[in-house]
Amino acid sequence: MIGEPKWLQIARQYIGTREIPGPQHNLVIVNMWEEIGAPFRDDETAWCGAFVGHVLQQAGFSIVAKPALARDWQHLPVQLIEPARGSIAEVTMAGIPAELERPCGLRRG
Repeated sequence: MIGEPKWLQIARQYIGTREIPGPQHNLVIVNMWEEIGAPFRDDETAWCGAFVGHVLQQAGFSIVAKPALARDWQHLPVQLIEPARGSIAEVTMAGIPAELERPCGLRRG
């Protein structure tokens, strides 16, 4: 979309990316792990942090030191008072208590 941050344009290319049940792994997800330097080589490990790191690197940005975990994206140098398009956000999901780690993602609107 015109006027959309580059990393959000890249992220849209991954809509529909899913884990493969069983012993096989989605190579798109495995490649995200490799690109960000994480030790994981599967698609069962929660990969939201890898996704955020991957799209930001593809857009030419530096990423946090340990981008594999969602909580590592909570300590960025800029904290927003209100959400902005393309910002990294903690995803609130029904059934996940506040004290547990929540996934991260990119805000679309």
